[in-house]
Amino acid sequence: MNLKKIGSILTIGGMVISGSYATLSYADNEIGHGSEIITEQVTRKITSGNYDGGYWIRGKSDSNKVVSKYKHYTASKWRASTTNGTGSYHDGGWKTPDKNDNRSLSVSEKLTWTSSGVNKANYDYQK
Repeated sequence: MNLKKIGSILTIGGMVISGSYATLSYADNEIGHGSEIITEQVTRKITSGNYDGGYWIRGKSDSNKVVSKYKHYTASKWRASTTNGTGSYHDGGWKTPDKNDNRSLSVSEKLTWTSSGVNKANYDYQK
């Protein structure tokens, strides 16, 4: 009878280990994120360049909008988003690779920059 209990415990233990392995395997799926606070003093214009495996355009536009545009070069999907000082959030939508089409650039530039609170440009990607 004790051997049956030990066998049951080992079987249950084996299931737990298998479940952890699946979770670890899922954790290996690389997910990236970045954000930058857009301030009046520091960011008076749009900044752009290669960033974290992609190309990121961010800042405050001449029309007083918080801007984030992002395209990743090797990820399976990516998106740009913005948050203004009132807490409003806009998501440019998840995009996927299309080498011949600029529409794969995720764009978020609809929120008005505010003088109070925190204005942020963000990007996310998943490999």
